[in-house]
Amino acid sequence: MSTDKDNEFFNENDDNESNPFGIDPEAISGMINEMMSGGGMGFTSGLGGMVNPLGDGPMGIAKRVAADIAAKEIDKDHEDDDSASPDAPGQQDPMAEIMGIISMLSSPPQNTKSLEVDKVFRDRCEQIYPAAQSYVADQARTDEISSIPLVVTDRVSWTKDYISSMQGPLEQASKSLSPSFGQEDQGPEDPNQQTGLDIQSMISKTVAPMMFGVQAGTMLGYLSHRAYGDDDVLLPTKLPSRVGLIASAVQKFCDDWSVPADEAILYFLILQTLRAHIRSQSWLTKKLDDLCTKYVAAYELNPYKLEELMGDMNIENPESLTAINVTPEQMFETLRTPTHDVLDEEIGRISSLHDAYVEWVMHKDIEKLLPNYRIIQEARKRIIVTTSDADRFVEQLFGVATSRNTREEAATFIEGVIERDAESKLHQLWANEEMIPTQAEFSAPGLWLARLEMME
Repeated sequence: MSTDKDNEFFNENDDNESNPFGIDPEAISGMINEMMSGGGMGFTSGLGGMVNPLGDGPMGIAKRVAADIAAKEIDKDHEDDDSASPDAPGQQDPMAEIMGIISMLSSPPQNTKSLEVDKVFRDRCEQIYPAAQSYVADQARTDEISSIPLVVTDRVSWTKDYISSMQGPLEQASKSLSPSFGQEDQGPEDPNQQTGLDIQSMISKTVAPMMFGVQAGTMLGYLSHRAYGDDDVLLPTKLPSRVGLIASAVQKFCDDWSVPADEAILYFLILQTLRAHIRSQSWLTKKLDDLCTKYVAAYELNPYKLEELMGDMNIENPESLTAINVTPEQMFETLRTPTHDVLDEEIGRISSLHDAYVEWVMHKDIEKLLPNYRIIQEARKRIIVTTSDADRFVEQLFGVATSRNTREEAATFIEGVIERDAESKLHQLWANEEMIPTQAEFSAPGLWLARLEMME
């Protein structure tokens, strides 16, 4: 189902394509002018507080924002968005949303309470889980499934676990993306140079990183609203061995698509169990952590590139702020370095193979178990297709977002192995790192099979 309710900071409506952040330039101008005039807080402390309120840089902002968004009932809050007029009373102004985030970040950290999980639903998941384990064990040819526990959780708890499990890559991202405002060697002062603040430079070094942190946190929070469990996205998580299922996501799927609860529960338990089985391979967790940490470490927060991206701004001319037209893709391009081109290939190969293998195993004989399998599969495809690039911000941040060509190449690889009557070899893909096809083998499954024969 295609809605616009899953993203309050990226406005995908055609009428707002000129301003993809969904931010009112006049509101930003008023905020800056108020700070410059000394209202409420000084310009320097106010802007600095927005960027680094907790001393953690952009990712410190992301962590606070993510937990806050995970706790919200977004769909209920925006249930009538499609029919509401742009100026409808009660509709949240994006600028007010940002100011609310800034207010939250300036206050002492608070422990966001976990949401309640319906006990009847939890009990039903636990009753159905053995059937999911049996299916995955049979189809994936493994006996390791029985030892993996099931955890039926809520969005807030899941988000906290998820962010904690990615502490290393997140900390590296924070270091890479933290501005060095006020710490550069300025050199000898020019006596003819006018004293005072370089407003454009300050905005480039502060507003852009602040927006990056807000967007990253927003997407981590929204990920809890679109994910069904621990392993919907192949991210560098160090979660304990478990099958994590987000109760509210499965319940919402049942309501949205009129699917019997037991069938939806079994479907998503099979999906999450299979992915958890793959994640349990220690080499894969270590490899992803290493690659994704290198990926975020390679980002460079270049103030000169940011100034160029954000346009020619004049703080005395509020209309110049309309020049801020920065999409997530443009922001990533500004932060990218040649190192990312090298890492993209390897991460993309592993990620796309993971997805292609899961889809193949998942749907081999599932129709025998689920009468409404076709409805569930079609609904899932529609959800995936209608998920925008902006909603995939987290995947882009860590480099695990895959292109359509790479996904098709991975599916072709799986098909090529099956056509050569070597289906059993596919179950060895995740045994160790040596089993992953090389770049050349990825396009020629016959080469991969030949290498496996030589290894035997």
